[in-house]
Amino acid sequence: MKLSSLIEKLNVIELRVNDPELDIAFVTEDSRRCTEGAVFVAVEGTKLDGHDYIEDALSKGVSAVVCERSIHLVDPDERVQNIIRVTNGRFALAELAARLYGEPSRQLRVVGVTGTNGKTTVVSILVEILRLAGINAVGLTTVGTYDGGKYTGECDLTTPDPVFLQKRMVRALREGVSHFAMEVSSHAIAQKRIAKTNFVAGAFTNLTEDHLDFHGDMENYEAAKAEFFRDYLFDPSHHFAVINKDDPVGRKFAAMTGAQVITCSLDDQNADVYARILELTPQGSRFEMALNVSKLSQVTSAWIPQISRASLTVGTGLPGIFNVTNSVIAATLALALGVDVDDVVSGVEAFSGVPGRMERIDEGQKFTVYVDYAHTPDALKNVLEAIRTISQQGGRIILVTGNGGDRDRQKRPLCGAIGAELSDRLILTNDNPRTEDPQQILNDILAGIPGEKMNSLEVIPERRNAIRRAIELAEAGDIVLIAGKGHEDYQIIGTEKQPFDDSVEARISLRERLGTAG
Repeated sequence: MKLSSLIEKLNVIELRVNDPELDIAFVTEDSRRCTEGAVFVAVEGTKLDGHDYIEDALSKGVSAVVCERSIHLVDPDERVQNIIRVTNGRFALAELAARLYGEPSRQLRVVGVTGTNGKTTVVSILVEILRLAGINAVGLTTVGTYDGGKYTGECDLTTPDPVFLQKRMVRALREGVSHFAMEVSSHAIAQKRIAKTNFVAGAFTNLTEDHLDFHGDMENYEAAKAEFFRDYLFDPSHHFAVINKDDPVGRKFAAMTGAQVITCSLDDQNADVYARILELTPQGSRFEMALNVSKLSQVTSAWIPQISRASLTVGTGLPGIFNVTNSVIAATLALALGVDVDDVVSGVEAFSGVPGRMERIDEGQKFTVYVDYAHTPDALKNVLEAIRTISQQGGRIILVTGNGGDRDRQKRPLCGAIGAELSDRLILTNDNPRTEDPQQILNDILAGIPGEKMNSLEVIPERRNAIRRAIELAEAGDIVLIAGKGHEDYQIIGTEKQPFDDSVEARISLRERLGTAG
């Protein structure tokens, strides 16, 4: 695309372009990737400022620079004087990426799922339902791209950068995909990674304490999530939003979005979709969904020909009440997208789970072992309460957990308090300490644990040894929960990623105990 066409819709406040007919092949915020034919967008990050790398980008022959601040080149090159100053570099990056790749989201039905917990599971179940219904769909998740059978190509971010996102949607179109589901993180909203992405629908799971190292406080965190429902889902004739009504923040979003709203609930029978739990076991759950057909038929025309009955009974192999909520949100999204009721039931029941999300590790032992990603106070509370409801009488809960370094410190004592209260034996260990002192992280967690709980506590910093210890302690009927890292196959110590997988380590420890190793 010609430079002049690429930048014509940018909110430009200063323009120095001597060759508007340059051919542009790609845009990037990484100066290391700059070559001739590239546009470098200088973005101010949390640790690095792209403006400091403009000279480096120019030295590599970059065709144009987009920046927020006036720049004075140390060694100006007369051949490269294409400098565009804009009001918001992050928004410009997203706009340039979408324009360069032909705005692929306008040719897809894009569904965004946001909230603190449950995003990966909701996206994955939705894709499973759609694909079993004969609809070509993919899901972009924290674990990787889900195509209904496997997860591939793990992304470092819950929601990727706008260049990756736009290119991935182009690839989806080439693969014949019609429906593109994705997790939408609060970071991505605040950093404009999803700007210029056209959503047809969104869903809200819940909002609990997390990411305060980035947002500062819960008000800012909520405001970021609210922006998604206000600025991306605003047209009642083209957008709908599925909202978990059981969360008070969800009720706020339902009242402020311009989209047509469909509410879900496990508590309120007046919700548009009300779920009543019939059975909870370690192997999964059964629940009944009651649909307010007359109300729903007013929300989107897709409901009118598709709803053949006002209630349906659904089974899922995912344990825990929170997974009932996740399943109901995904099922409601699918129904609103026009999927037949029977296909919705089949899709929910067929989904086998997300790696590292209440993943059961079974080597034939007489106790249960789960690996879960729970790393926030609310997620840890939900998982432990779910485990308690399905545990055998007299069975203990043995919890292995820690907290990540260089992240929200405020949640550490909260996680400690919840872990101590809701487990019978607590083993504190390292998560991803990153560049923080691991002992300081453990001390922060310990600060939330009351003195009377200290006799049921062990601190084992080496995570491998902590997992081994939990499995040594477990007896018949007990449940071991290894929480915090979930699907991750690495541990970040300092700035180095080292291979480490909780599921693998749990299997090794189980085989050692059972004498089946080797």
